[in-house]
Amino acid sequence: MHELAVTENILAIALDQARAAKAIRVVRISLALGEFSGLTDESISLYFDALSENSIAANATLKFRYLPARLACHNCGKLYLASDPSWRCPVCHSQSAELVSGHECYVESIEVE
Repeated sequence: MHELAVTENILAIALDQARAAKAIRVVRISLALGEFSGLTDESISLYFDALSENSIAANATLKFRYLPARLACHNCGKLYLASDPSWRCPVCHSQSAELVSGHECYVESIEVE
């Protein structure tokens, strides 16, 4: 259900930026979603369609870019993709790592007319 709050924020950002640009319509919103963000493009799209109805963002296209989860090994410092479910470091094989990216959700760009 947190997709609703996230989508409300996405819409607010788009509308604020469109107003600042004196736009008459939001055409496209490009979003970055981390692999471990817990968000789905389907839910965001569904909520966006409902929330943006009767606004200048109605019928805007949502474009999603997916960011892979990246880890930093606490033992050797290696940065690597979280492809192994155990999060084992490919260099030193330690399982002590920190998620450094892959939890993001942000607006990358907004196209307006």
